[in-house]
Amino acid sequence: MTYGQFGGAEPALRQDVLRAAARHLPRGVVFSNGTIRLDPALPYAIHISVWGLGEQGAKLRGADVFTKALRNYRDDPRATFIFTLNSGNLESAPEFVRICADAGVRVSFSHFSPTLEYGRRLVETQAARNDYFRFSSTSDNLMLDGDGLTRAQELITAALDAHPETVVYSHAFNRWIHRPEGVYEVDPDTGMPSNCGSRVTAHYRHFHTDMSDAGDAKCCTPNIDCRNCRLYAQSLSSALHRMREFTGSADDFSDWLDIWEHWRRLFLVERPAERRTESLDPAPQFVREPDAALVPA
Repeated sequence: MTYGQFGGAEPALRQDVLRAAARHLPRGVVFSNGTIRLDPALPYAIHISVWGLGEQGAKLRGADVFTKALRNYRDDPRATFIFTLNSGNLESAPEFVRICADAGVRVSFSHFSPTLEYGRRLVETQAARNDYFRFSSTSDNLMLDGDGLTRAQELITAALDAHPETVVYSHAFNRWIHRPEGVYEVDPDTGMPSNCGSRVTAHYRHFHTDMSDAGDAKCCTPNIDCRNCRLYAQSLSSALHRMREFTGSADDFSDWLDIWEHWRRLFLVERPAERRTESLDPAPQFVREPDAALVPA
């Protein structure tokens, strides 16, 4: 194992686990909401999710977490703020990029990708409301339609051109991710994609926080509707996984290389040698108990 991806509720709540991982995994990424600052010695990329600015973000996240995250990670070279584009926040993307550029942090983009349950609730005439389905309806929801995808592509292009040092993206991926037919070939009977680069395999495993193997889950986001999935991490790995699609011409292969550089800038962190894991606290030792997960000893 050479690379770790740490996500879930909030990995920053278990920095002891992250420090332990850094002793053994030289590279990795932490997916965070940014409200808790991670150990400055942690050598991993940090991707901070943003769903909107001010009241817009508070409506979706329960609080204005972006402002706090920006205070925590201003000028931190490990951090990239990931703006999840949806039907309600598209036009605030330019302001988001300007704010982050002024704060010395990099930005990138993802796309709202509905879960299967979200899609079902949108078509139910009497959908019950709860903490996770509060205001969306068939006529007013977060999904990007054809016009929304076109506008998203335009906004990312403009951001790339205006702030090339701040925006971590590629024009090649921008074209690829916004294809109107979608990103994946999905089996209509199973709903499973045949060409996703983030599927669980013998070489790409997912583990729960108690160290148990996630088993045969389709991916790290198994509740997402693959037909409408444009999540950035999964989509980037899928584009790179499909290298043969980019071998038709020199220009096509150049696009693939641009997408690879896009991935590298997002997921690999270059850090001075003196700031590597030697400065981290000692990692806890683990022992295996019979029929139990690994536990601290």
